[in-house]
Amino acid sequence: MDYNDEDYRVVVNKDEEIKRFMLDEDLSETKRAQTIIMKGVPKQKIALYTNIARLLNLDFENLYQYVKADLMEQTEEILIVAGKSLIQINRSWKEVLQLTLHLLMQYNQKVAEAWVPVLGVCLKKVQQSECSLIERQIISLTEARQLDVGRWIGALMMGQTIEVFKDNFKGVLLDRFRQMCQDSDSEVREVIVSQIIPQLLKNLSQNLIDQYVTDKIFEMLYDSNLKVKRLMIETFCLHQHKISRGDWNFRILGTFLDFLQTSQVEALEKAAELSGRAYISMLDIADEDFVRKFVELFTKLGNSNNENIRKWYVYNLPGILTTLKQPYLHQIVEIENRELAFAIFHELVKYFEPSKVFSKYGQLFQCLLNLEDLDLITKLNLGQIYKYIKGSEPHDEQIQKFYNESNLQIAKIFDKCIMQYKLNQPILEQILSLVEYIDVEDFEKLYLPNLFKDQYNRDCDILSMKILTKYFITSKNYLIQQRIKDFMNNIFYTGNNQKRIKYIYWVAYIPQYVSKRRFTDLNCNQVLNYANDRQCVQIQLIKHLPMFYHYLSPQEYGILKMLQGKTIQEIVQNVFDQLNEFEVDDSKMMLDEDILFSQFQVKMPKQETNFDYLKKSKRIVMKQSQAKKTPSSHSVRQEKSMEVTQKRRFTEFVSKKKPMNSFKS
Repeated sequence: MDYNDEDYRVVVNKDEEIKRFMLDEDLSETKRAQTIIMKGVPKQKIALYTNIARLLNLDFENLYQYVKADLMEQTEEILIVAGKSLIQINRSWKEVLQLTLHLLMQYNQKVAEAWVPVLGVCLKKVQQSECSLIERQIISLTEARQLDVGRWIGALMMGQTIEVFKDNFKGVLLDRFRQMCQDSDSEVREVIVSQIIPQLLKNLSQNLIDQYVTDKIFEMLYDSNLKVKRLMIETFCLHQHKISRGDWNFRILGTFLDFLQTSQVEALEKAAELSGRAYISMLDIADEDFVRKFVELFTKLGNSNNENIRKWYVYNLPGILTTLKQPYLHQIVEIENRELAFAIFHELVKYFEPSKVFSKYGQLFQCLLNLEDLDLITKLNLGQIYKYIKGSEPHDEQIQKFYNESNLQIAKIFDKCIMQYKLNQPILEQILSLVEYIDVEDFEKLYLPNLFKDQYNRDCDILSMKILTKYFITSKNYLIQQRIKDFMNNIFYTGNNQKRIKYIYWVAYIPQYVSKRRFTDLNCNQVLNYANDRQCVQIQLIKHLPMFYHYLSPQEYGILKMLQGKTIQEIVQNVFDQLNEFEVDDSKMMLDEDILFSQFQVKMPKQETNFDYLKKSKRIVMKQSQAKKTPSSHSVRQEKSMEVTQKRRFTEFVSKKKPMNSFKS
C-alpha cells in the first residue's frame, strides 16, 4: 500500500495508553472487528478492510452497520482497500449495492475504479426491478454539464449494466451512449470504445446493434485521440464479426486495410497484433481483390523498422498462411525478415489434417531447401516438418519421392556446412532431430560418411556421436549395428587423438540405448585402455566416465585413480565424487536386443549366422582331433584347407550387405 510509516506511528508512554491499543485475544472476530472500526488506528483499519468481505460473509448482520458508518468517513486509501475486498462478497448484495452507489457519488476517480467492479457483482445478484435507481444515476452522471470525472464514472457504471440489462438497455440509455461517443473528454471516450461498445456487441440483439451501434463504431475508428483510436481498432478487430454482413461488407474490409497502412505507429502496432485474427474472421466476406491487397500490406509488416510490428508479423504468420493459396505462399515468405518466418515454418503444418500436409506444403518445403542461403535453411525445424509430412501417406509413391529428394538435398547441405563455424552445429542439431524419420539405408548412405568426418569443434564432434548412437538403435538392423561396431573399433579406437576422443563420446552415449550385455559385446569397455594414453585423451575419458561407469565394475574404472599429474588427479577426484553405485535395470533393452537378433536369424534361414557357424566349426575340429591324436601331413593340409574355406565364407557373410569402405571418411 502507498502509505508512510511515519504517518501512523503512535507513541505511547503510559500503561493506560498501551492497553488502549491492545485487543483481548478471547474476543470473537466480529467483536474484534467492531473494536478496530471504533477505536483502531489507520494501520489496523487497513488490515481489517483488506479482509472485510470474509468478515461480512461470516456475520453480516452484526458488522455491516459498523462498516457502513465508518466507510462514510474514511480516507481514499481505506476505501480503495475495502472496494477491492468486497468483490468477494457472497451475500446481502442489495445492501452492498446501496453502499456502492453512495460511494460512487463522491466523484473520486481512484475510489470509483475500485468500487465499480463491486457494482457489477451486485447487479448480477439482485433483481432487475431493483436497478431503476442505477439507471437514473447513470443518466444524471453522464449529462454534459457534469464534471469530467462524473461523466467518466457514469460511463464505467454504464459498462457494468449492459450485461445485466441486455435488450432492456435501450431508449434513454442508448441515446445517452450515442451522445457520449462525442464526449469532449478523451478518457470518457476510452471507456466507450474499450468497455461499452464490446458489451453492446455481445449482449444486444442484431437489430439494436444495426440501429444504434454500427455507425458509431466506424466514426470512432478515426478518432482524433491516438489512444482512443488504438483501443477502437482492438475492439473492431475482435468484434467486427458481430456487425451485420451485407451492406457493411465493403466498409469493414476497407477499414481493416486502412489500419494496415496507417502512418501512426501505435495504431499500426495494434493492427499488426490483431491482423491474423481479424483477417480469418473476415474470410466469409473477402474477395480475391481484398486477399491480394491484404497480402501486400501484411508482407510489408515483416520489413518494418519497428521491432514490435515485426514481432506481431511473425506471431500471425502461421495462421494467415494456412488460409492462402500457393501463389501467395511464395510471395509472403520472400521478405527481408525471412529468418523469423523460417523459424516458425514448422508451425504451419499443425493447422491441417495429416492427409493434407504434403499437398499444401511439400512443394514449398523443397523450394526452401534449394535456396543458396544456408543460414536460413538451418533455421528450419526439419525434424518437426518431417514428422508432420510423414503422417500424410507414408506409402504414397509421390511422398516417397519427396523424401528421397529431400534427404539428398539435406545431405548436400550437411556436406557444405561441415567446418563452417556458424553452420556446423546448427545442421548437426537438425540431423539429430531427423534420424528417426529418415529411411535406414538412405541415412547410412547419405549421412554416415559425413558423421565420421572431423567436425568443426569438440561440441560438433559430440553431436555427431550423439547422432550415430541414436541411429545405431533406431535403425533396428542387426547387420548395420555390427558394421558400425566394427568401424568404430577398427578406425576410431586405434585412430589419431581426435578419433580416439570421438570414440570416447561414442562409448559415453551408447549406454542409454543398449544393455550391459550388448555394451560388452560392442567391446566398449576397451575404452579404459586410454588410461595410458595422452593427457588430452585421458581428460576426456575421465570427464565422460559418469555416463557409462555403471556398465563397468569398480575394479575396471578404478585404475583411473592411479593416474599421475596434479591436473589429472583434481579431475579424477571431482568425477569420482559424483559416482554413486546403483542397480541397472536393462531387462527391457535385453529383450529388445533378443527380438532384433531373432528377426535377423529369421530373415536368413538358409545362411548360418556367424555365431552358429563358429560353433559348428569348433565341433568339427574337436571330432577330428579325437579321431586322430597324431594327425598325418595329409590331414593337417586338409584342416588348413577347411580353415581357409571357413574364413572365406565368414568374410563373404559379413560383407554381403554393404562394403565396409562405405563408412570411410
